[in-house]
Amino acid sequence: MQGSGVKPGVVVNGRAGRVARHPALIALLRQQLPRENVYVTRDPSEVAPALEILHEVGIDTLVIVGGDGSVTGTLTPLLQVWPNESLPRVLLAGGGSVNTIAKSLGVRGRPDRVLARLLAGSRPPREDPRPLLRIRAEGAEPVLGMIFANGGGPRWLEFYYKHSDRGVRGAVYSVAASLGSAVVGGELAREVFEPFEAELELDGQRQQPGRFTAMAAGSVRHIGLGFAPFTSAGRKPGHFHFLTMDFSGWGFLRRIPGLRLGTRSALAALGHASSQRVVVRTEQPVPYTVDAELFPGVKRVTIEAGPELRFMIV
Repeated sequence: MQGSGVKPGVVVNGRAGRVARHPALIALLRQQLPRENVYVTRDPSEVAPALEILHEVGIDTLVIVGGDGSVTGTLTPLLQVWPNESLPRVLLAGGGSVNTIAKSLGVRGRPDRVLARLLAGSRPPREDPRPLLRIRAEGAEPVLGMIFANGGGPRWLEFYYKHSDRGVRGAVYSVAASLGSAVVGGELAREVFEPFEAELELDGQRQQPGRFTAMAAGSVRHIGLGFAPFTSAGRKPGHFHFLTMDFSGWGFLRRIPGLRLGTRSALAALGHASSQRVVVRTEQPVPYTVDAELFPGVKRVTIEAGPELRFMIV
């Protein structure tokens, strides 16, 4: 059954979009491994105990079944349970509504089929080492993830979560609503692209204060819906791609074709840096998101390269 020689353990987010819509996926996963190697969680508090048991079982590969929010929801407690020197390899098998991070790393297919390919060992899995982002916000416990955004990013996500079904269709609808609002100068566009004053510190170097509408950082190239602005992600060990945006909704609308295609001129309209540590200080609290999970506004947040994980692609 395990021709590849790997010793995987699976943590399933039972509330993730695809898992909730197709509960038979859980049985298909359990058919492939001993029962003590597959855990289904329904609440964030259940993840750490599941990881502790998998650590005791002696797995060498952690398979995460869930969407983008499941990434930060699993990797944050992983670093609390596992010593850094013996971290398992990680396979993001999807299972959510969108799965931006898994797809950006190159993983495709249903979670049970992804696990089956891993176990079959018919072709050697590829390892892709990436640093986690460690996000430290004032008054909050640090969280780990792969994609950070503040300003316009979490404001758009808040609209998406409230007014549409989760998934690609809902995301497309929310983008269309935001752009339609930008055309007419509507309230939604003004809220999403509300500017904020901020001062940045990039790898210890203070930058001139500026006015922005969004910032983002990524250890993978994609940020969602085919947009891949993190062009340096994965290229330099221990670094992530950090970018800033200062244009309005109308300015974003005009640049969408170029940003979607990744043209040099469109990407040049953003501020870019390959960084190990970024500190953002703002005059007013600004909301942020980590792997599509929303967090309340803060005046100071630090994004730094955390431990490097070996992500598997099968």
